[in-house]
Amino acid sequence: MVTQDDIASINEVKRFLTAIIRGSITDVLSWTTDGLVFTKSSEEMDPDTVLLIKRVKVTKRTSTRGDWTETRTVVELHDALKAAELMGQALGMFKTNIDATAHPAIPVNYEDWRKRLGLDPE
Repeated sequence: MVTQDDIASINEVKRFLTAIIRGSITDVLSWTTDGLVFTKSSEEMDPDTVLLIKRVKVTKRTSTRGDWTETRTVVELHDALKAAELMGQALGMFKTNIDATAHPAIPVNYEDWRKRLGLDPE
């Protein structure tokens, strides 16, 4: 059975979405002008930065001769645009009230307009 303690509070959801919206790739990675990329250690990250991370995948390869080893780290962040959309919806920022009956159709005299445009001789 699901209890209130099992469900995230509104403030927890807002904190999570805000961390994703305000976060940056440079909170998780750094790179040099030579193109070397470094992943920051989890000890260097504050709790809100950790919320940015959706997935981390580490793969290791060793040559068949055993003379080299390669480690690849892929860091996937949560989608900031989606987080902003969800936050905006929760805050009611994107409400649109379109009422088709609020603006009745304006009757148009097509024959008059055709004459004005020179499509029909008078």
